[in-house]
Amino acid sequence: MTDPASLKVVELRAELSNRNLSTKGKKNELVARLTEAMEAEQATHDGADNNEQEATSKEEEEDKAEKEEKVENAQPAEEPSVNETETLESNKESDKKDNEVAENKDEKVNQPVENDKQEEIKEEANEKEVQQLDEEKLNEKVQETKEIQEPKETPVVEKKEPVERNESIEKKESSSMEIEPERGEKRKGEYNENAEEKRMKREEDNEIVSSAIIVKGFVRPLIVRQAQDLFAKYGNVKRFWMDSIKTHCYVIYETIEEAKKAYNQVNGIIFPSDTGRKLIVGGLTPEQAESLIEYEQSAAEQRLRVNWEDVIQKVKAGEPIPSSPASDTRKTRSVGIGQIAKQLAQAASPPEKTKTAQPEHVREEKRGLSLDDLFQKTKTLPHLYYLPVSEEEARARLDRMKSSA
Repeated sequence: MTDPASLKVVELRAELSNRNLSTKGKKNELVARLTEAMEAEQATHDGADNNEQEATSKEEEEDKAEKEEKVENAQPAEEPSVNETETLESNKESDKKDNEVAENKDEKVNQPVENDKQEEIKEEANEKEVQQLDEEKLNEKVQETKEIQEPKETPVVEKKEPVERNESIEKKESSSMEIEPERGEKRKGEYNENAEEKRMKREEDNEIVSSAIIVKGFVRPLIVRQAQDLFAKYGNVKRFWMDSIKTHCYVIYETIEEAKKAYNQVNGIIFPSDTGRKLIVGGLTPEQAESLIEYEQSAAEQRLRVNWEDVIQKVKAGEPIPSSPASDTRKTRSVGIGQIAKQLAQAASPPEKTKTAQPEHVREEKRGLSLDDLFQKTKTLPHLYYLPVSEEEARARLDRMKSSA
């Protein structure tokens, strides 16, 4: 009998489930529940053993008492009479006849079963023999037909082989003709892409002649610190700058070897590996990189758009960079309260039938007008601007509203 405390929780639950008991609770509860069940089983088992022992002992005692009574009551056997002997002999003969009849019945019952089994065995043997004979006959017929047909079929087979081969060749050619255009287009596209990549790599490799590089192809989301750590792996970075929308960056190393190492390791990789695109690395001189950084910084401070790719091409071609970004860029559209004020002023001014030249001081006065000068505003915050209406216009509007109502 195993100790329940030494069992695991899984084993305890298995034992309880075998006994149709609850398997819920902690280990202590499970151990207590199993010990109670095992004690109850042991008690019932011991009780059953005791009952069996008592029953056997009683039976033995009863047998002994019966034997003693038989011995005590035993008397000398009397000689049987003639009638008794005849009756005994007749009883014995009837018993023999009954036994013979029963034996005959058993034999009759068993005989059909044995006969059925023997018949089944014979039928199976006959079926096997028939199958063997059929197979032998079929094999003989096949051999005879082969011997008869061999001289007739040999020349026909020789003639059919080239025809079948030609048909298969034609099918293959037609299928290849259908597939070849698609493959040709794919190969052309792959060839063009590979040629462009090789050309760009050669050009960029030839351009790495100094310790500065430009890297293009970044996409957001991107953390600038990740890019800085990427380029810091290949040497000491003197200066790193990336534009505000994170499309390209300039990296200036201390030596040309470090710049070439960065080119070889970074050019063509996907960064970041999960959400990025292929990076393209080009070469610059430190002076060119510094001038481009200053140019793009000044444009960002003035909130001007710069076509930085055109500027880089001009710099590589040896053309000078414009002194201010405004000279080659387009100013962004002004928005906000100033633009709204202009639009409202244009809407409030009455349409002019004839265009007359206005003096300069009048134009300057109109340009200097604000919302407070053009409109009236409420005292509540935020202010609501409105145009005052004359009494005549107000009465006319009221009349219109009444008539429409």
